[in-house]
Amino acid sequence: MNHQCPICLDPALIPVEILAFPCSKNNSIHCFSFQRMCEKCAINVLELNRPPAERSEDKKCLFCDARINLRHIFDKPYKKDFLLMSADESLYNCPYCEFQGKQIEINHHLDTQCQRRSMLCLCGMINDFQFIESHEHLRQCPFFTHCLICNEYIPSATYESHLLSNHSMLQCRACQKPTSLSITEHLTVECPHRMVHCYHCNKKYTAFSYLDHLIEHTKESITRIELLKDILSKEYEIYYRFRAEIQESFEKTFGTSLHLN
Repeated sequence: MNHQCPICLDPALIPVEILAFPCSKNNSIHCFSFQRMCEKCAINVLELNRPPAERSEDKKCLFCDARINLRHIFDKPYKKDFLLMSADESLYNCPYCEFQGKQIEINHHLDTQCQRRSMLCLCGMINDFQFIESHEHLRQCPFFTHCLICNEYIPSATYESHLLSNHSMLQCRACQKPTSLSITEHLTVECPHRMVHCYHCNKKYTAFSYLDHLIEHTKESITRIELLKDILSKEYEIYYRFRAEIQESFEKTFGTSLHLN
């Protein structure tokens, strides 16, 4: 069995068997059955240190024509070979710090101790654990939800139980917002998806669209006001024309001026 990493050409440190490509079939010999790669090299080759949306859409297997879209990788696409690690008595340096030890010791160090150790996020991205746990990453990760109450990022699958156990609140399925009210009360008085009756046109709208509806009413009112201004202006013209005609007719008839209020 070849222990040399095909990427860096050094002895495979934390040797892994790649399982991501279509040629890697369970219970059968495949391209990586007898080939091991450094875990760090595997992470780089499969671009697991990048967000899924930024990975290559077409990646070819190192040994055959099988191809894969790296953006579709969410589960860990390789497995560690602990048998090879246990059998290797050589000393190695941690790829991230000054720690030194045998393969199995390096693996334990990387899993639990190294301050720059890698961590697998639920989205399939592998990176420095401090980055994976940072708000910078969690803010963009689709598998975490931002709790508006405690300002923490909670795995979406456990977000509802987090709200209930930590904040005594429920999550509305309609608007996805937490509420301290019962769901029935929330849907009645504060949910943006609740129905609101418009007393101007006697129609119903969802609360979040009601403001836009009122703005439309305001625009219609402004249009009517402008129309009335135009009508009033024309009526004033007619009114003053009548006054002038009355004045002229009175002078011709009675020979004197008429003083109109």
